[in-house]
This record gives sequence, structure tokens and C-alpha cells, in this order.
Amino acid sequence: MNSLFLAALFRLPKKSEWVFTKPNGTPYTAVRGFCEACQKAGFIEKLVIV
Repeated sequence: MNSLFLAALFRLPKKSEWVFTKPNGTPYTAVRGFCEACQKAGFIEKLVIV
């Protein structure tokens, strides 16, 4: 992550420990194709969804 991305990330309101959450703050558990799409786009090389 570069400094521009981190600065934007820290400006977001924190609802939970997760970056991408449902409106109630719980993490998404199934994101079909998201990892592959990020890799194909070339901006995230290694992404782990837990």
C-alpha cells in the first residue's frame, strides 16, 4: 500500500477491524471472483480473504 492509499484508508470512519464490511460492521464472508479480479487488474498481487 502506498502513502496515498493509507491516508485515504485512515480517513474512513471505522466501524470494525475490517476494511470492507456490511452496513452493520460484520465482514463479508463470500466475495466471488474478487481476488481474481484484483490480480487481473494488476493493483493487488496477493490478497487474502478470511
